[in-house]
Amino acid sequence: MKSGYKVGDIMTHQPVKVLGTLSIKDAATLMKKQGVGSVLIEENNNVVGIATEKDFVERVIAQDISPQTPIKNIMSSLIKEKTTAPDIDLYDALKTMNQLEIRRLPVMNNGHFVGLLTRKDILKFQPSLFDVIVEKLHVREERRKPGVAIHGEGMCERCQAISQNLFLIDNLKICPRCRV
Repeated sequence: MKSGYKVGDIMTHQPVKVLGTLSIKDAATLMKKQGVGSVLIEENNNVVGIATEKDFVERVIAQDISPQTPIKNIMSSLIKEKTTAPDIDLYDALKTMNQLEIRRLPVMNNGHFVGLLTRKDILKFQPSLFDVIVEKLHVREERRKPGVAIHGEGMCERCQAISQNLFLIDNLKICPRCRV
């Protein structure tokens, strides 16, 4: 399934960039002020990494790192396998994001950073791809819940509702609503 749109058509062309020496606290303040969930880290006029809300939780708060630490200490480095190109179809880029389980995909052209593609960009531009995003989130959430999925339609043995996604829990076929 192709969308007919290219990454370069909808990517954010001017994402928020900071120097790697900026403190984590100042980066977080800038993210709040700009209303963004990530900042790109620059060194020598090249984007070398990204710091996201997840990085703040996992690498700062959970590890009790000082807010005065430079942002480059918690960034994820840009690697070719986690980037896309501006001429890639939007659907293919979204598939890559789902496979990598990321919400932001740096866009590179001939080794140079040219923009950032986010799930928000995709949803604003092509809401019909919402189902592709939700499907991946649903699958990831199901892995965290107990019970064995029985894919197929049937009747819930608790509420008698017809469901297309039943789960086997304590030898009962249960719909997603009753599973909670």
